[in-house]
Amino acid sequence: MIAGHGRQGSRRPGCHSPVAGLPSTQGADMSEHPDPLRLFARQALRTALVPAWFEALDLKEGDTVVDLGCGAGYVSLRAATAVGNAGTVHAVDSNTEAVAFLEDLAKLHGLDQIRCHVQSIPELVPLSERPRGALLTMVLHHLPEPAAALAHLAEALHGAPILIAEFDATGPCRVGPGREMRVSRSGVEAAIEEAGLVAHGFQQQTEEHWFVLASAPE
Repeated sequence: MIAGHGRQGSRRPGCHSPVAGLPSTQGADMSEHPDPLRLFARQALRTALVPAWFEALDLKEGDTVVDLGCGAGYVSLRAATAVGNAGTVHAVDSNTEAVAFLEDLAKLHGLDQIRCHVQSIPELVPLSERPRGALLTMVLHHLPEPAAALAHLAEALHGAPILIAEFDATGPCRVGPGREMRVSRSGVEAAIEEAGLVAHGFQQQTEEHWFVLASAPE
């Protein structure tokens, strides 16, 4: 299991609109995490993209999956539903407040299969066993040395496939970061190759979003 730590927060009744496809956040202490709440809402805008990510990883009940750069945890919560009570979701982020926000939500809704970890993605502590796969969604463009990070992740994940989702550098930039912050498909695939991995399963999801799988060579 990943070594890491989370934070247990007190909860006061609140009133918050539910996000489609997820348990209501009513009753969670959102007042302590205004920035994570906005982050969660932004992540939820990608709701239509998530099923294809899970399908690409062949994620099913009982599996273990790692959500790398989980932020406030929207995808982690969706993954918890996909793997069920018998599965495990390792939610990893260096943002202490965001991880605390997710931990509060997971506890509120009894999602014990979510394990929260405050860790830097490029320094991920190795898992004790190989997961079904890992999700690195809208995160790679934040990493200063993507190839080195991917090489480390491949080792820490025991060669499990990594799904990398990114914003299209040729897209209209109506959502997500500006063009200057985006990485090209060729740039991502070059980083995958430099990390000693193989890029496959590319899928253009919208004019703004795409994903590719990075796997250890057979």
